[in-house]
Amino acid sequence: MLEMERDFDSKLKIQGDSSSNGGGGGIVQKLKSFAFRAPQENYSIQDFELGKIYGVGSYSKVVRAKKKDTRTVYALKIMDKKFITKENKTAYVKLERIVLDQLDHPGIVQLYFTFQDTFSLYMALESCEGGELFDQITRHAPTVSSPRRTHV
Repeated sequence: MLEMERDFDSKLKIQGDSSSNGGGGGIVQKLKSFAFRAPQENYSIQDFELGKIYGVGSYSKVVRAKKKDTRTVYALKIMDKKFITKENKTAYVKLERIVLDQLDHPGIVQLYFTFQDTFSLYMALESCEGGELFDQITRHAPTVSSPRRTHV
């Protein structure tokens, strides 16, 4: 197993991780060298004021979260460790963390930091208050009934 993957496994601390013995870790093992930009912090969920739910997935939900000391707003992705382990999604979570950490593009939300507790993994992401991109496009795009005209 690569040193990077061992380091990542120690940070996640998910018991019963089948990817460490070959079950689904192949995606991550293809990476040669790696350094995280977004740090793993020692925060607690109590360090945040949780607000509205932005979205819900099969093993996670994303909520508006304001850090109490700095008042900075994040989209906090909360992932259930038990479900991730039970459904063998560990490799996908690792890959998502790696990809979000390494991407730097104005069209993709930024990962600021991660933390965890006994039951959950947390990713603090850039909060985009405007909602889903698809909703913005459909709201502001011309429709078939009112096409934009260009005069020559």
